[in-house]
Amino acid sequence: MSKPEVITLGCRLNAYESEVMRRHAETAGLDDAVIVYTCAVTSEAVRQA
Repeated sequence: MSKPEVITLGCRLNAYESEVMRRHAETAGLDDAVIVYTCAVTSEAVRQA
């Protein structure tokens, strides 16, 4: 069984929140899910997205 994959773009807070979302997705049985999590606070995050 694989774990949900989270692709994180943006700030350090996003990295923490991404791990929380990954754990919730794993608990919910979303083993093949891919979650893309980003923000638009900085121009670099917008560029990455």
